[in-house]
Amino acid sequence: MNTSNPNLASVAASLEVDQCLLPCLPYLLQDLWALIDDGYLRKARRMGRKGYEHYVSHDETVAELTAFGDVLLLEASTAEASSRINDEYQRLIEKRGRELMRLHPDLSADIAAYIDGQADECRVIMDYLEGAVWLLRRAQ
Repeated sequence: MNTSNPNLASVAASLEVDQCLLPCLPYLLQDLWALIDDGYLRKARRMGRKGYEHYVSHDETVAELTAFGDVLLLEASTAEASSRINDEYQRLIEKRGRELMRLHPDLSADIAAYIDGQADECRVIMDYLEGAVWLLRRAQ
C-alpha cells in the first residue's frame, strides 16, 4: 500500500492480513465483538403472544445484552428496513397465494387463512416491536 503519510502507512500496514488468516478472521473477531440483530417491545412490558414472550422493553433488553460486562458500542434501528421487507414479503405471499388458489381451489380457505396469518404477524411486529442491531465489545 502506497501512502505519503507515515502514520497512515503504519495504520494501513497493521491492517494488512496474511491471506491464509482471512478465513479465520470471523472466528478470531467473535471473541472481541458481538453483533446482535433482534428487537424490543415499544410500549408493553410483556407480550403473551406465542413466539414473542421473550421480548422486553428497550432498557431491559440493553441490560440483558450488557449483563456480563459487554459494552454497548452502537445501536441502530432496523424498523424502517423491517417495514419495507415485511411489505414486500406480504405482497409476494398474497400474489403467490392467489396463484395457488387458482391452481387448487379446494385449498382456497387454507391459503387465505395463511395469508391472513402472515398479515397479522406483520401487524404485530410493526405495532409492538422495534427492531435494532447492537454492536457490543465483549468483556475480557
